[in-house]
Amino acid sequence: KAILKNNYPITPVTIKRIGSYHSKKATGKIANATLIRKEYLLNKNIKKYIPKEELPLLTKISLDNYYPYLKYKILTEKELSIYQTTEEGIENRIEFYKIVKEYTKNVEFQKMKKCAHHGTSRYDHSVRVAYETYKVCKKLKMDYEEITIAALLHDFYTDEVNNLPQKERLQNHPEIACQNARRVFQISEEQEEMIRTHMFPITKEIPKSKAAWIIDGIDDVVAIKERKEEYYQYMKAGFLFLYRNTIKRLTKQNI
Repeated sequence: KAILKNNYPITPVTIKRIGSYHSKKATGKIANATLIRKEYLLNKNIKKYIPKEELPLLTKISLDNYYPYLKYKILTEKELSIYQTTEEGIENRIEFYKIVKEYTKNVEFQKMKKCAHHGTSRYDHSVRVAYETYKVCKKLKMDYEEITIAALLHDFYTDEVNNLPQKERLQNHPEIACQNARRVFQISEEQEEMIRTHMFPITKEIPKSKAAWIIDGIDDVVAIKERKEEYYQYMKAGFLFLYRNTIKRLTKQNI
């Protein structure tokens, strides 16, 4: 691939492989790279596997030798995808973390870790909605940083609605989340609108922007997925309960 991409004046010659890619045994004097590295790290003799000119060049290394440089590049490089084998997802998660870290470390926001929400915590739910919003809005070339923060704060409340009936709880919490976000953080009017309208059509205020519609939809999708996981855990617990009780009964009856 590199030859074709860079138009190098090189004619490649294929050589049939002897043995498998990750074979744990050498075939005569032929050994795969994985086996050579393993033998070398175990202080075993590898002279017969590599050219003698290469032996003086070998130096024992580990990831610890490179970690400080790797960490520096991860934290400072804007486009990690330029590096071979780097997946886009890693780059996205690092950028997402940089966007939300100021908010997720806030003491008030951290309190949501203790709030149950769709079988998980309200903190985890908010981060999930924010990350999915980030990916969609970045793909659409929108102002994804501002929209991601609005998505992160869409359920920014703790126990303010606990004593309300379910319907009123659903209808009132967007306004309370908006008030809390305004009080604790500096948010724009556009972000306020995104937070207030994320429960449409349960709330009557219709989303006015594309970003608000995106958060509204993604919140629903994430909630459905979390509910499925919650129901799965209930079903699993129920099955284990029945299984254990059945085993006890069969044991008592000597079956």
